[in-house]
Amino acid sequence: MACNPGERDRSFGYGNHGGSDPGGEVCRRGLGGGVAVATALVFMGRVRRHYELTDEEVALKGGVALSAENMAPPIVLVPVDRWNAATEKALQFALTLSPDVQAVHVTCETDEGRPPWDAAKPAEGIRFRSW
Repeated sequence: MACNPGERDRSFGYGNHGGSDPGGEVCRRGLGGGVAVATALVFMGRVRRHYELTDEEVALKGGVALSAENMAPPIVLVPVDRWNAATEKALQFALTLSPDVQAVHVTCETDEGRPPWDAAKPAEGIRFRSW
């Protein structure tokens, strides 16, 4: 009697151990697990090689020469929902990073009926933008 490829033998893969059942043959055709493991190993090896090539590509070739001379201060964007204590703290912190701070508010349908958020008195140097 021939085994079907997906059929398990009666001894759970360890061979027929002398049972009296004449149909208890062992199927050894199932190589799917070995092929899957080999494919996974090849794939992982290629991924590792890609990481090694990327590391070589981005590695520093010489010394690091960073200079902060002649740099303009950054523009700091602070997203705001509405004017409250958290917004004020965020803007105060942003002013410690740069004198150029922009508060950005994106309006949506849920903002209808709210008082305009830019009616508050912001600190000096903060520009408000609303989209």
